[in-house]
Amino acid sequence: MTTSSVNSIMIGIAICDFLSMANIIRVEFETIDPMGTECTPPPSLSRVNFDWFLTSIHNGLRRCSSWLGVLIALVRYLVIKHVLNYRIAQPRFGFILTFISFFLSCFFSVLFYSQFHFDQISTWHPNPSCTEYSSEWSEPVYGQLCNKLYEMQEGLFHRIQLVVEAVIGKLIPCVLLPILTGLLICNLKTFNKNIGTEVFADVRHIRAHQNERITSVVIFIAITYIITELPLGIVYIVDAIWHNDSNLQWIFFLIYE
Repeated sequence: MTTSSVNSIMIGIAICDFLSMANIIRVEFETIDPMGTECTPPPSLSRVNFDWFLTSIHNGLRRCSSWLGVLIALVRYLVIKHVLNYRIAQPRFGFILTFISFFLSCFFSVLFYSQFHFDQISTWHPNPSCTEYSSEWSEPVYGQLCNKLYEMQEGLFHRIQLVVEAVIGKLIPCVLLPILTGLLICNLKTFNKNIGTEVFADVRHIRAHQNERITSVVIFIAITYIITELPLGIVYIVDAIWHNDSNLQWIFFLIYE
C-alpha cells in the first residue's frame, strides 16, 4: 500500500478525512444547548473550551486534507516529469510532505483557536418543576467572545484571518488542482508514448493502466475539492468584506454551523 509517495499522501488524506468525519458525527450525536434547557444545565467552561479545541482541530484537518490533495497532483506530475528521480517516488518522501502539511496546518489552527475565548454571559436557573435541583441552584452560562486583538479596528485582524484562511485553505488549492491535473494529463500522454519504445507491450500496458488509474484518482480529488471547498472559500471572503453587516451575520452563522 505504501509503495509510492502518492499512496503515502493518500493515507494522510484518509486519516484527515476520517477524523473530520468522526468530529462531525460527535457533534451530531452530542448536541448540547449552550444556554441549557429547563432541567439540563449548560455545559461547563472546560466542556465548551474542549469543544472549541476540537473545532479548531477539525478546521486544521480540512485544511491539511486540501493541501494534501494538491500535493498528490504535484508529486505525481514530478514523478512523471522526472522519472529517473527515484527519491520523489519513495513513500518516505510522501510521508515527509504529509507531516510538513499537518504541522503548518496546525499553526493556522492555533491562530484560528486564539480568536475567541469563553466567558460567563448569564446564569442558568432550573425550572421549578425540576425536582433534582433546589430552588437556589444556578449554573454559569458561557458564551464565545472575540478576543480584544481581533476586535481592534472593527475586527481587522479577524477579517485578515478569514481572507488568509480562504486563500491558502480554499481558493489556492481549488485553483492549483485543475492546473496540475491538466499538466499531469499532458505529461502522462508524453510518458506513455516514450515508454512504448523502451519496454515490451505487456509491461507498457501495465504501466499505462497504473498511470491512468492514479490520474483518475487525482481528477476525482480535484473535482470533489472544487465542489466542497470553493464555495466555502468565497463565503469566507464575503464574510471578511461585510463582517460588520448585521443583516448578513445570521446567514454566515447558519453556513458555519
